[in-house]
Amino acid sequence: MINAAEHTLSSTARRTWHALWSGANLSPAGLAYFKELVAEYQTLPQVATNPQASQLAARLIEGEAAGDLTANDVRAFETALIAVLAPPDLRRRALALIAEYRDRAGTARYEAYLKSTAIDLAALGDDDLRAYVRDLLREVHRADICASAKEERFSEVFRSVLKATLLVAATVAIITVSFMVASQAAEVTSPIAYSGSVADSIRTWLTALAYDVAYMPHASYVIIFGALGAFVSVLQRLQSSARDDSLVYPLANPGLISVKLVPLIGGVAAFIFFVMLAAEVVQGELFPKIVWPDYQKWLTLGNLIGESYAATKVDFAKLMIWSFLAGFSERLVPDILTRLSATAGQKPTQGTP
Repeated sequence: MINAAEHTLSSTARRTWHALWSGANLSPAGLAYFKELVAEYQTLPQVATNPQASQLAARLIEGEAAGDLTANDVRAFETALIAVLAPPDLRRRALALIAEYRDRAGTARYEAYLKSTAIDLAALGDDDLRAYVRDLLREVHRADICASAKEERFSEVFRSVLKATLLVAATVAIITVSFMVASQAAEVTSPIAYSGSVADSIRTWLTALAYDVAYMPHASYVIIFGALGAFVSVLQRLQSSARDDSLVYPLANPGLISVKLVPLIGGVAAFIFFVMLAAEVVQGELFPKIVWPDYQKWLTLGNLIGESYAATKVDFAKLMIWSFLAGFSERLVPDILTRLSATAGQKPTQGTP
């Protein structure tokens, strides 16, 4: 047999699982609203004959006593209450729901709904009035659910883009520092090649690692700032979408692959812009100057990434700003490339008669 403690633990586990499956537990404000609905239900002067609605209301009241209520349960109780209200109460509830729907759905959708359901409440029969109020309540609930779905979608997009941005930044930093550490370890005179006690070796490695992180090649910072610019761009678009009245349907589940690729695309765009600066294709007072090593050696992509830097501190600051903008503005680098392509196409060929 199950003792009282095990039964209590099992009940708690079931409530926890129910809350996780059907949504967060009801907030204090939601619980207060439910108690108000229960008080209205229990003090009705006359109740319409609807056994199903009465049974549903009784079950939900028991669920409130057990602490199992969610927002969906409150919506269900509202629906049950509509089914047992008397006609005079229904008309008053219809007026209240119309005002509530205007606040929830916004002026545009509210006016469109009124045009599609131009009804005189005083002229409706009991059954038609109850059906109208039930339909209006369903629209209010639908607006609430779509608003919750919109917030959940925005949270999902934010988490996905944040993870992708951190992944790009961490990957660039790890690869860069790994190459720098390997290069230093290969040098006989490097401090990182010191052979002493374990503690001294660890201290030397950590010091070298901190130095490498602080003095990464500028190309690495360019990619990281480009990813950050793309991340901020997505946040700005999310805020703009949050202010409009567009609906997000809860059953819609579009893929997030394109959103997750935004920080990577921003980093690539910033690096291409860095290459254009190094090639002096883009020049001007507002743009940073990129310098190459003075000594002669084979020019490779490794030279470009690891040994080309902003000329001065001011140029470095400009480089970070433009790297951020290259990731933030998704059309900046493509527009520059388009203009370069058009200019190259219009340039006359040298040496032809």
